[in-house]
Amino acid sequence: MPPSAPITGRRKAARVRLGIPCTVILLSGNHSCLLEDLSQTGARVATAGALPAAGADAVLLINGIETFGAIRWARNQRFGIKFDEPLALNQVVAIRDFADDYARHEQEQQLRNAREYVLGRRGVI
Repeated sequence: MPPSAPITGRRKAARVRLGIPCTVILLSGNHSCLLEDLSQTGARVATAGALPAAGADAVLLINGIETFGAIRWARNQRFGIKFDEPLALNQVVAIRDFADDYARHEQEQQLRNAREYVLGRRGVI
């Protein structure tokens, strides 16, 4: 049997693409952000606010799950969080399920808003 190839790259765990709201707690306070992707070992987060400094401690809150970590990088209104302890696989799956439900809920809400607008029951969408 041939020897296995060395693992290359920076990823230790597969990432799940999401695009759902989350809260990041930093020393500067609570920040509403967008969780773009997630793995057991870290996350990529987008923000409209000021970027945190690399090395800053952070807490990521999403769908009842709280995980501690540190900011690894920050640029272009995005930053990466490396978790102190890996998330359990079932937590990553639960957040993925939440993201699926969230996207469906948002689409249904947009349809309701459009329907109300067309029927004259609502102002500008």
